[in-house]
Amino acid sequence: MSSNNDPAEKFTNHGIVAPVGMGAWSGAMPALDGEGRRVIFVKLWAGIRKQKTYYLLVDAETGESTQFDPEGHDAGAFSNFLSPENKLYDTLDDELIEFDVATQTMNRVAPVPPSITMSFTMDDNGILYLGMYPKGELLAFDPGTRELTNFGPLAEETWNQYPQLAADDQGWIYAAIQHQHGNIMGFHPETRKKRQLYPEEKRGYTDGREAWRATDGKVYCRMGKDEPWYRLYNGQAEEISGEPDAPRKGHTTTVGDYGVWPDGSRFLEVSVPNRSAKLLDVGAAKPRNLSFDYSNAGVRIYSMVGGPDGKVYGATGIPLRVFRMDPDSGHIDNWGLAGYGGHVNQWVRQGDKLYGAVYSSGALLEYDPSLPFEDAPMEESANPKLLYAPPEVRNIYGRPFAVLAHPDGQHILIGGNPARGLVGGGMVFYHLPTGNATVLRREDLIDDQGVAAIAALPNGDLIVGTTTRPATGGTGTAEEAVIYRLNWSRRKIGDSWTPVNNLESITDLIVGPDGLVYGLAPPNHFFVLDPDTGELIHHEKITEYGNTTGMQAPRTMALGPDGGIYALFRKGIARIEPGEFTHQEIGRPGEDITAGILIQDGRLYFACGAHLRSMQIQTD
Repeated sequence: MSSNNDPAEKFTNHGIVAPVGMGAWSGAMPALDGEGRRVIFVKLWAGIRKQKTYYLLVDAETGESTQFDPEGHDAGAFSNFLSPENKLYDTLDDELIEFDVATQTMNRVAPVPPSITMSFTMDDNGILYLGMYPKGELLAFDPGTRELTNFGPLAEETWNQYPQLAADDQGWIYAAIQHQHGNIMGFHPETRKKRQLYPEEKRGYTDGREAWRATDGKVYCRMGKDEPWYRLYNGQAEEISGEPDAPRKGHTTTVGDYGVWPDGSRFLEVSVPNRSAKLLDVGAAKPRNLSFDYSNAGVRIYSMVGGPDGKVYGATGIPLRVFRMDPDSGHIDNWGLAGYGGHVNQWVRQGDKLYGAVYSSGALLEYDPSLPFEDAPMEESANPKLLYAPPEVRNIYGRPFAVLAHPDGQHILIGGNPARGLVGGGMVFYHLPTGNATVLRREDLIDDQGVAAIAALPNGDLIVGTTTRPATGGTGTAEEAVIYRLNWSRRKIGDSWTPVNNLESITDLIVGPDGLVYGLAPPNHFFVLDPDTGELIHHEKITEYGNTTGMQAPRTMALGPDGGIYALFRKGIARIEPGEFTHQEIGRPGEDITAGILIQDGRLYFACGAHLRSMQIQTD
């Protein structure tokens, strides 16, 4: 095959599969415009390059929307704060942003550290506080004097910190900090006193911390849903039994009297992807529906798979939208799971159904394409149906890097990395006929490495590639990625090999028609391994097509109908000849390839950001 670099002749752009955006994690907020009209304020993530940020104001009466571009180049703060003065606070491009909702004007207040704002809170004097990732710095902004102060890290740690802030009525600021070695810190801005309030002997891995100001002026905090509550007041901590007082509105970005305007009306829900809201007006017996619109560039495609009906299916993130493209008509549908903000990292087909693994819970979904899609929370949806998601698997493979439909026709395998702050991943063997699951934890595999790629040998044994990278916020200990053979019947690791020294991750593996294992590893390694002997048959650095590519579960190699192995790289698509290990470019689409790969009915499908694209690789 000869290279053809003219995308117009060789490639088809099927378009944006999910032209949607989503709201930031702090959710929608009730606000008033300059005329005192009710508006729904949404910090809108609506782009594919580091989540392009907009501010969206939706008129609660008409649904008419105004989209303001702050001209930022990143996602900004993960949670935002709307002050009693109707000012929205954000951080974009390493600056504190103040957006006046009433006048729709923006001020870039002052530089902030090159990090991410995890949370905001405001004390009784109207001073705004920012808790920063990854160093845990505490910043304070006085809207009156316009002074921004950086108090530095609340706790000096070697690991990445995720602080959640709250303020009591005595002027103390508290931070609940997760993940790797959870903590509760107290800080008094006037005296600059710092106190560790969480018992040292209880510190350990923490996930799901909460901290908020209650109606009694005190702060309540716990370091996980199964942990006890602490009452924090005047720089002291007291463990309590039972539930705390109700949250006080306006002192937190995550809990409280959600969606209420000053007149007592409220919105009950806002679905940014579906462009809809449900409102309850004052005196109304029933809520009413509101539709609105916005512009966007679509969201990134994470995965794709061929359906039993000949259509192309896949998923985007963030938010999660499941799409279906009909190759005959070109029509594309997309649906969500009640606004879920993650993504299906990879879909596989087993029989007539599709199975996907979800970030960041590790949940396994079953989707029957012959039945209607139900846009509902995954715990409630009938299709896709939630098959398996016990809470503990989030800390075993909550970032699913690899999914395999085992050739026995009965099992789905999922492997990956754990939740934030942890090191070493595991794997699940889910048996479809019975619903039974066998879980291999990190101590059953390689305790400081994640599972990055899985392939099946003809006898059913697995070939597994690992990653040395820890979960976000974790501290890695492994030095180089390996490949190991896992016995299918005993679920035990047999031989293991280091195919190439000093690899961080082995991101894709495929078993060729010759029985050899073909692998890709960043940034540009291509290797071939004999799974019976562990002998490295071939290794080279491929540079002519760009580096390796793919999203969080980078499946970028597939067997073609002609017996060749097709591989996606950042700039081009190559065909690898099994047995000879030669490769040749078959196309270059003219923009970066970001995900794939699917070969169906003689066409090779892949993604360029939000766009689904394809090329013909077989002619009749």
